[in-house]
Amino acid sequence: MASILAFLLSLFIFLLSKIIEKPKKLSPGQQEKFLQKACPSCASHHLVKNGSIHNGKPKYKCKSCSRQFIDNPTNTTILCETKQLVDRLTPYLTSSNCSAFLFQLRAMISN
Repeated sequence: MASILAFLLSLFIFLLSKIIEKPKKLSPGQQEKFLQKACPSCASHHLVKNGSIHNGKPKYKCKSCSRQFIDNPTNTTILCETKQLVDRLTPYLTSSNCSAFLFQLRAMISN
């Protein structure tokens, strides 16, 4: 009976240690990289990781001003030609006449 209780106690302690995770320590290189980041609004270095965006870049949250941001964002602008194309196609997309839309699309592709 005592051996069963000892086994159950050791099993409980083992499972409890797996459930309660210890905080992960950053390597010195990761610490330097993390400390170099600053909030773009208030320039504070009190940051926490806050998930990631669709392409895997990590998001950060400033503990001072609560702003969320990503490091080195890659903003791409929409070309003027694309904006003009959308403007020309919008009336056809909102109308119920699909043949007119297809005719206009063929005309734009052939040019």
